Amino acid sequence: MRIGHEVSALHARSVAEPRIVRDSIERIPGRTNGIGLTGTPAAPRDAHRSRVSRELIFLHDLKLVHPTELYAEDPVVRLSEAGVLARYADRPEQARAGQESVPVPYTAFMDEAIGRFAASDHKGSLDDLRHVLGQYPEDVNALFYGGLCAYNLGLFERARMLLHRAATHPIDVFDEEAAWYHALALERMGERSAATDAFERIAAAGGFYSSRAAEKLQALPAP
Repeated sequence: MRIGHEVSALHARSVAEPRIVRDSIERIPGRTNGIGLTGTPAAPRDAHRSRVSRELIFLHDLKLVHPTELYAEDPVVRLSEAGVLARYADRPEQARAGQESVPVPYTAFMDEAIGRFAASDHKGSLDDLRHVLGQYPEDVNALFYGGLCAYNLGLFERARMLLHRAATHPIDVFDEEAAWYHALALERMGERSAATDAFERIAAAGGFYSSRAAEKLQALPAP
């Protein structure tokens, strides 16, 4: 029942539409999870749905929108400094140390998060992507892959919310696949009417998932 790992999925490298692609990324050493409380996230870039092509990167053969398409400045994800609490013995110093943070380049952080997803560590990946959304609530990459992780963990209500936001995001790179997986989440939640409507819209659109949606409609039990 796990979704998002199909080699025939629209967000996989093998079937992705041609785009400008950068594969070179910056690697970072091991880290701990936890957002630091200092620093200001990069400002979001204005989106224009009329744009035909967007720059992508592929991490672990899965597509993401390049951060230059999302943010006016190079974004970072701020994390609690690894092992910082171990350096202090008393509570006041520990509390102060807990405010320390280190900036991690966005692409390097997402490489680890998507690597966990690719390895089917959906909980670890979702934890990472929640960190991103805590600082960048409209990050379409984190919304989409966070929705897939939530679905695979059986958190269908959360998956529905995240995938709906990805499907209706001004940056429309994931609109088709997010709508498809959103419909699957509705089906798993027992929202039969809403799922049927969603599959009908996908089938009628004639896009990448239209034939799969038509198969779903044929397989749905009669009312």
